[in-house]
Amino acid sequence: MNGAATRRAGLLYGHLHPFQTTTTDIGLMPSAAAGGGSSAATPHLEPIDNYYNKDPDFKCFGCSTHNPHGLHLIPLYDEASDEVVAHFTASDHMVSFPNVVHGGILSVLVDDIAYWALQQKLKRLALTTKAEITYTRVTRPNEELTVRAKVAQTEGPKAIVAVTIRNHKGQECAQAKVHFFLAKPQALKAAMGPAIDKYLPFASPSVPTPNNPPAN
Repeated sequence: MNGAATRRAGLLYGHLHPFQTTTTDIGLMPSAAAGGGSSAATPHLEPIDNYYNKDPDFKCFGCSTHNPHGLHLIPLYDEASDEVVAHFTASDHMVSFPNVVHGGILSVLVDDIAYWALQQKLKRLALTTKAEITYTRVTRPNEELTVRAKVAQTEGPKAIVAVTIRNHKGQECAQAKVHFFLAKPQALKAAMGPAIDKYLPFASPSVPTPNNPPAN
């Protein structure tokens, strides 16, 4: 797959320390991939059907095609690694300090692709309850990023998805664990109102467990 084109989005609140204003390519934390390059083998990636986009009122900031200010992420499935992948290039107006991608933009990448990893694996609607993100390297605008997410754990109505973001050199920029609540239809309606009704066909009536796999 070719890299995605530069996307546009408004600034989001995020966290970056003052010492990150340097324009040199510094690493903030040790990374297993620090100094490494991209994999020699190019994985085969299949586009995932974003069925939510069939609804013109779906305006997800991360992946909707109907939001002119969104990131327009395209989730792709890597069957070999059982991961969901997305490519993204931040533009100059998505920064905090000069030449530093805003932490809020990275958090959107993490949350959105983690959700699609969950969808691909469990075919369940879910709500994000917590995202633990570690920014391991300053991330630059106008450089393609690769986001990878994989379901790491499911237990009852809870799931955890592991996510990494790497730059075009293969260096890790962020790692995260995103926690989800696999909500039943009535809980979704209570939390989100009647607008959720159109998405309920995507929700399984049962909660997946190791001994109770989700219905396809």
